[in-house]
Amino acid sequence: MTLDVTSFIDNKGGNSEVIRESQRKRGHSVEVVDEVIQMYQDWVKSTSLESKSSRDLTELFFFSVDFDANGLSKQSNALQKQIGLKKKARVLCDNYNDSLINML
Repeated sequence: MTLDVTSFIDNKGGNSEVIRESQRKRGHSVEVVDEVIQMYQDWVKSTSLESKSSRDLTELFFFSVDFDANGLSKQSNALQKQIGLKKKARVLCDNYNDSLINML
């Protein structure tokens, strides 16, 4: 018979004492119940840490993307300013496309 891990955990609706008693009646080690409970607690702790670290990585990724986008926006604004100045001075920019591609 397969047991659900939550049946070992008292605060999850299980009853570890019933499982221990079943182990005793069958002549098996009662310490196995404590090992399962400890493994579950370790798993819960590690998954909560992984979840936290993945949130941190996600925040770092979005910060990095935002930082890159701000940099590109600044470059675009600088190019637009140069274009505006050249238009005011009525200077033709033959290599406009080349300079735009080189800046990016």
